[in-house]
Amino acid sequence: MRLLIKNATIFEKNKPLQTDILIEDGVIAKIEPNINLKADKSKADKNKNTKGNNIIKTIDATGLTALPGMIDLHVHCREPGATHKEDFLTASHAAVAGGITTFFDMPNNSPPTSTLAALEEKRNLAKKSVVNYGFNFGLVKTSEAIATNDLKSDKKIQHKKSKKSKGKKASADAKTDKISKGKITYNLEEAKESQKYKCVKAVKVYLGQTTGNLMIDDLKVLEHLFLTTKMVMLHIEDDKLEEVLELFSNYCKKNTSSKTMLYICHVNSKKMVELIKKYKKQKHIEDRLFCEVTPHHLFLNNEDAKMLGRLAYVKPLILTKDDQKALWRALEDGTIDVIATDHAPHTLEEKNNPDITKVPAGMPGLETALPLLLNAVHEGQLTVNDITKLYSTNPAKIFGLKKKGRLKEGFDADIVLVQQKLKKRIINDNLLTKCKWNAFSNKELFGVPVYTLVNGNLAYEYDKFTDKKTLHDIQGREIE
Repeated sequence: MRLLIKNATIFEKNKPLQTDILIEDGVIAKIEPNINLKADKSKADKNKNTKGNNIIKTIDATGLTALPGMIDLHVHCREPGATHKEDFLTASHAAVAGGITTFFDMPNNSPPTSTLAALEEKRNLAKKSVVNYGFNFGLVKTSEAIATNDLKSDKKIQHKKSKKSKGKKASADAKTDKISKGKITYNLEEAKESQKYKCVKAVKVYLGQTTGNLMIDDLKVLEHLFLTTKMVMLHIEDDKLEEVLELFSNYCKKNTSSKTMLYICHVNSKKMVELIKKYKKQKHIEDRLFCEVTPHHLFLNNEDAKMLGRLAYVKPLILTKDDQKALWRALEDGTIDVIATDHAPHTLEEKNNPDITKVPAGMPGLETALPLLLNAVHEGQLTVNDITKLYSTNPAKIFGLKKKGRLKEGFDADIVLVQQKLKKRIINDNLLTKCKWNAFSNKELFGVPVYTLVNGNLAYEYDKFTDKKTLHDIQGREIE
């Protein structure tokens, strides 16, 4: 199948240009105005490599803007373990409706993706996805305060003598000595082995509270991880951030040949922005330190969160207007490299639990991220090129995704066609995410994804007259 997109608008240096895009074998073959189908067909007939690919489907993109498919580096598909909230199929349906053609799943499942066996299980589960997919591996404690069994015999004898001579106090001392010989261990070896999988691009470390039992409280384990991991991805809040950045800076100074990178998830505060900006100025880490921001931290502040109540409970928290403004400034000055959703669906029943201590953190975001960003273009806060850079080009570059993140001949035909001037209201019942709610429900936004192509295949269509969303039966690919 060859596919021709006619009369699309693309942006070069923020200037609109109308053009056609020809797709062959899932790849962008040509980008130029008024592509001559007859001439191309004649050439294809002479080329044995395109035999059987001369059937042409055409999409009239008049009035639509073509963007490279969005790449979301931070998604919780909830499979395995919590498929009542989401699974790979429903998450991928929400993704294509939001113009996302590639996403990376997080490891805090039940069980967590912290063993190679768990990774293999998840790879099989993800095959149902209609978008391209990859994984982030999880660092976890494998044992904690385990008493050692290798105490020297003379120590054992010494303790026995102590018991006889000092009674209960000696017993307490012996117990203390035994615990001190214990150690916390981590799945560092499996984390190292996970790096051999092309579909795994980072090891995720939780240095703050999250869904699941993955929290790590010993920062020194990062030193071991830096030695064996191409990308360390951190869930962290500002109380520990400076210590981690200093640790990474010192590591980079000592290991100048290392290519390990550090990626800070969901930056939410002015303090975090200032710290990251400070360390990015250090030449030995400036091209190895990256960070992301979520749409909910960009477009909501604590006043909005107060009105939304439990629905706005996320980790890290949504903060003040001053923090929100700092995030926007950080987008403008380049401190923030990536926009990612941290799509973290929970059911409404879970979010509205009367016991506030049991309300889970997180909100869905795959379907609304791009419309929110397009609306920001309408309001003059961003440009179309900003969206492409932050939500497609930079993610592809940071995660080393070849032939993705750009509208360019020879690149994968992961494309979203959006109607920038179309204004639509977010309606929960129309959402494709399994949890069927969104913090921006009832908000009207300028900017709607109309067609989404994954590897040159039409995966999603939106009918602006009927609000009908059509999903096509295609399969995404595991990232290589």
